[in-house]
Amino acid sequence: MGILRLKHSRLYYRNSLFVWTFAVCAFLAAIYSPTGLATYLWLVPVIYINYLLWQMYFSTHPRRLKQPPLTPADATLSYDDITLTTCDGLKLTGWYMPGKNRAAVILVHGLGGSKVLMLNHARALAFDGYGVLMIDLRAHGGSEGDTINGVHEAEDVLVGVEYLKTRADVDTDKIGAVGVSLGAATVLRAARRSESIRAVILEGMGPVCLADHGGPPKTFRRKFNYPINWLTYRLMDWMCGEKITEGLTEALPRIWPRPVMLIAAGQGREIYFNRIFYAAARDPKELWEAPHAHHAAVYLYEPQAYREKIRTFFRKALLAG
Repeated sequence: MGILRLKHSRLYYRNSLFVWTFAVCAFLAAIYSPTGLATYLWLVPVIYINYLLWQMYFSTHPRRLKQPPLTPADATLSYDDITLTTCDGLKLTGWYMPGKNRAAVILVHGLGGSKVLMLNHARALAFDGYGVLMIDLRAHGGSEGDTINGVHEAEDVLVGVEYLKTRADVDTDKIGAVGVSLGAATVLRAARRSESIRAVILEGMGPVCLADHGGPPKTFRRKFNYPINWLTYRLMDWMCGEKITEGLTEALPRIWPRPVMLIAAGQGREIYFNRIFYAAARDPKELWEAPHAHHAAVYLYEPQAYREKIRTFFRKALLAG
């Protein structure tokens, strides 16, 4: 199924004009400014701000990266092509694999990805009898839209929940979700708004505002990074056209008493933040650290352990009792 419609929003054109104008002005200033130490010192923050602008631009208006031409049929799974319409009028493409145990799980990919990247997760769950719903988030894959902000994407998961409630093979009290990177924050925000999501697995989740950094800065490193973090989040809010008012550390305890599993890769930033998230969450909770894996790719590095952990987690959360 191809992209449903490529119609850009006013926000997309505004942001595109702004970042290109800033980039051209910075380039011309660098070319025509007199040489000297003062000029070079002046250019450093300009170049860095230009870098931040482009980072925030592609985080707000993700590129639709080319994905492997695979479907669930390549994983020997039967499925239905579906189209869902969000409350704000966007059409989303998806796949649904009917289950046998009356439970269902929604799978949500990361930034720049699509549902095809969640096929390994789908196969592990489908072989255990779960119904599996895979969706392309707005502005990704074959779905409509050109802008994300970390908040409205929850609508995409919620319309998936409503779809599952219409399925005869799904018990509405047995719906879970797995999110990776952007998908993790999206799943958490959806669970915050709907108690129909009974359990969540959040992989590779990162901070979305200053509140997620563990309180006021105390170390030299955090004090040094604070103005950069502040500028980054302000640019993101401006590009999205909406300020994020609730951090993930605030959202996590508010989905209690539903179980949550956090998965973090590497040995640096991702581990650091997921330990903060774990401390903020309430029991029942789990944290699995995979130090040798890369961001959003834990399944590829530890497939057997990953399969066993998600199966065990959902067996306890959705099927026990």
